[in-house]
Amino acid sequence: MKKAVLIAILAIATVAVAMAQVGTEFNDGNSNLYFRVTSLNPNEVEVIKKPNYYYTGNINIPSSVSYDGANYSVTAIGISAFADCSSLTTVNIGNSVTTIGEWAFYRSGITDINVGSSNPRFASDNGILFSKNMDTLICYPRGKTNSTYTIPGSVTVIGESAFEECGSLTSVNIPNSVTEIGYWAFYSCSSLTTINIPNSVTAIGNSAFFGCSSLESVNIGNSVTAIGSYAFWDCTKLTSIDIPNSVTSIGKEAFSECSSLTTVDIGNSVTEIGDYAFWDCTKLTSVNIGNSVETIGNYAFSRCSSLKKIKIDVINPASITLGQGAFDGIRKGGDADACILLVPPGSVP
Repeated sequence: MKKAVLIAILAIATVAVAMAQVGTEFNDGNSNLYFRVTSLNPNEVEVIKKPNYYYTGNINIPSSVSYDGANYSVTAIGISAFADCSSLTTVNIGNSVTTIGEWAFYRSGITDINVGSSNPRFASDNGILFSKNMDTLICYPRGKTNSTYTIPGSVTVIGESAFEECGSLTSVNIPNSVTEIGYWAFYSCSSLTTINIPNSVTAIGNSAFFGCSSLESVNIGNSVTAIGSYAFWDCTKLTSIDIPNSVTSIGKEAFSECSSLTTVDIGNSVTEIGDYAFWDCTKLTSVNIGNSVETIGNYAFSRCSSLKKIKIDVINPASITLGQGAFDGIRKGGDADACILLVPPGSVP
């Protein structure tokens, strides 16, 4: 009798070990998708990417999957789930997915993301991913080959990495409904030539136009208050920039290595020019700085070797806090090509 009880206990223990736990990873056998259990009460899983495995072709994310005799709702697409899947073309998202992790579609070949009409959190239009009420543009697939795109008038936020590395786009029309351009929004859109930021936009996120190497013209609307760090870093064809009076801060390395930039006009509301903001802008010849600047950060204009004129409208220029090496590499003193500093008449020396 005791032996029979022991065998029964061992059998139960074996079944318990075999049952899925939070963190269990599996393939459901009906698709080439891999899943990870995220909850057992209720039963939920997320789509994941296995190391050295790359999804290809068309992917259909179901609303539920079965594993080891139990059903699980597919509620999430995990972090980097489809990253670097260059041969993946279409992702069809079921109605149960309510969370999409960071970098989920990073550097994939996707041309279309389609969402079930009954999904409570997400929607799609022409293969482009939005929030349910279409007020946030989440992902414009990198594999699309269109040269132009007009953002719908319902959109208020261009999400983080929304157009990242969309190399075919030459122009994007941003409507007056948009108030925020998120981090990395247009990162490395290598064919983008012009961008008009409407007056409705109040913030340009960090690295928003980082590495847009064909960008020649940028018009910044008069409601933008902050230009994020690295916002236009390495935009090597940008020739001039007019920063409106609404802007109060220019972030770290915001225009660093814009090697074709020749003129910069900084509005009267800017109080801080961040570290390395215009570092290594080797063709920059003229800078006009408004009357409110209080701090010019470390190496802000360092290595701007062609700079010939700096005009500062601050009545007391000596009150400005200069960071280390703020103007390093600029010709000074008796040099025939020395940079000229212009200040208002009657300024305190």
